[in-house]
Amino acid sequence: KNPLTPIQLVVQQVHQAYRGDDARFRKALDDAREMVDEEVATLRRLVSEFSEFARLPEPELAPLDLVVLAREAARGLDPSALRGQPSDRPPPTLTTECVTVPGPVKADAQLLRRCIDNLVRNAVQAVDEHGGQSVVLCARRGREEAILEVRDDGPGVPEEARERVFQPYFTTKELGTGLGLAIVKKAVLEHGGSIECG
Repeated sequence: KNPLTPIQLVVQQVHQAYRGDDARFRKALDDAREMVDEEVATLRRLVSEFSEFARLPEPELAPLDLVVLAREAARGLDPSALRGQPSDRPPPTLTTECVTVPGPVKADAQLLRRCIDNLVRNAVQAVDEHGGQSVVLCARRGREEAILEVRDDGPGVPEEARERVFQPYFTTKELGTGLGLAIVKKAVLEHGGSIECG
């Protein structure tokens, strides 16, 4: 059973039960409730992402047009909804840059959509935090492989973090769980692919 809900409810009940007029104690209760709510939200997200990481299904491979997948995925993603924090700046733009990929690839469309969602979300948040303006989702053919690429005009991943960025629980974000990119890597490896960042 998930113990987070009872913890949160007890703190809320204690907060609501106080009827006194001690301003310092009221502030302490307000601060405690806010802190518990924030930490419970973080733990819920961590538990959810860990469960997703542990239960990642085996890919169901079927012929898939990566260009169609990339365009459909981009249409379904709203950069303003993917931002990590509220901002007065306009949200970054998300565009697709697709070169015809000859022939379909064998892939699991649902898993790849989840990967794209996670990579675009990370790019939007990085760009937003550092004052960038654009994220590009690209589908193209390499020498012997099909390539899905997410680019942005943000600062990029620091060189010292590039080898660790796909490891579980490693994060450069203040509120990150460190599982999103690990899930992406696991899904990519399940497809027989590889992933890297710059």
